[in-house]
Amino acid sequence: RILTEWGTPAVIVQNAGLFVLKPFEMTDPAELEQQLNLNIRAPFLLAQGLLPAMRGGAGGLHITIGSTCDH
Repeated sequence: RILTEWGTPAVIVQNAGLFVLKPFEMTDPAELEQQLNLNIRAPFLLAQGLLPAMRGGAGGLHITIGSTCDH
Protein backbone atom coordinates (compact mmCIF):
# COMPACT_ATOMS: atom_id res chain seq x y z
CA ARG A 1 0.00 0.00 0.00
CA ILE A 2 2.86 2.41 0.80
CA LEU A 3 4.41 1.92 -2.63
CA THR A 4 1.05 2.39 -4.36
CA GLU A 5 0.04 5.53 -2.47
CA TRP A 6 3.41 7.21 -1.90
CA GLY A 7 5.85 5.65 -4.37
CA THR A 8 9.33 4.38 -3.55
CA PRO A 9 10.73 6.01 -0.41
CA ALA A 10 14.14 7.66 -0.44
CA VAL A 11 14.49 7.12 3.32
CA ILE A 12 13.01 4.66 5.80
CA VAL A 13 13.38 5.63 9.47
CA GLN A 14 12.28 2.98 11.94
CA ASN A 15 11.91 4.48 15.39
CA ALA A 16 9.09 2.54 17.04
CA GLY A 17 9.89 0.40 20.03
CA LEU A 18 8.35 -1.09 23.12
CA PHE A 19 9.98 -2.08 26.37
CA VAL A 20 8.07 -3.52 29.32
CA LEU A 21 9.97 -3.11 32.56
CA LYS A 22 8.96 -5.92 34.87
CA PRO A 23 10.51 -9.11 36.21
CA PHE A 24 10.89 -11.91 33.67
CA GLU A 25 8.64 -14.30 35.57
CA MET A 26 5.86 -11.70 35.67
CA THR A 27 5.90 -10.99 31.94
CA ASP A 28 2.75 -12.22 30.29
CA PRO A 29 3.17 -14.11 26.98
CA ALA A 30 0.87 -11.54 25.32
CA GLU A 31 3.24 -8.74 26.41
CA LEU A 32 6.19 -10.64 24.99
CA GLU A 33 4.34 -11.16 21.71
CA GLN A 34 3.52 -7.44 21.54
CA GLN A 35 7.19 -6.55 22.08
CA LEU A 36 8.37 -9.06 19.46
CA ASN A 37 5.81 -7.81 16.95
CA LEU A 38 6.78 -4.16 17.31
CA ASN A 39 10.53 -4.46 17.92
CA ILE A 40 11.40 -7.32 15.54
CA ARG A 41 8.60 -8.34 13.20
CA ALA A 42 7.52 -4.83 12.11
CA PRO A 43 11.03 -3.66 11.09
CA PHE A 44 11.62 -6.95 9.29
CA LEU A 45 8.37 -6.74 7.33
CA LEU A 46 8.86 -3.06 6.52
CA ALA A 47 12.36 -3.69 5.17
CA GLN A 48 11.27 -6.80 3.30
CA GLY A 49 8.44 -4.89 1.65
CA LEU A 50 10.26 -1.67 0.73
CA LEU A 51 13.92 -2.47 0.13
CA PRO A 52 13.42 -4.29 -3.19
CA ALA A 53 11.74 -1.19 -4.66
CA MET A 54 14.46 1.04 -3.22
CA ARG A 55 17.19 -1.16 -4.73
CA GLY A 56 15.43 -1.13 -8.09
CA GLY A 57 15.22 2.65 -8.13
CA ALA A 58 17.68 5.32 -7.12
CA GLY A 59 18.52 3.60 -3.83
CA GLY A 60 17.97 5.20 -0.49
CA LEU A 61 18.63 4.98 3.21
CA HIS A 62 17.25 2.58 5.77
CA ILE A 63 17.80 3.88 9.30
CA THR A 64 16.85 1.94 12.42
CA ILE A 65 16.98 3.83 15.70
CA GLY A 66 17.41 1.75 18.83
CA SER A 67 17.47 2.44 22.51
CA THR A 68 19.57 1.13 25.36
CA CYS A 69 16.27 0.11 26.95
CA ASP A 70 15.68 -2.57 24.34
CA HIS A 71 19.16 -4.11 24.45
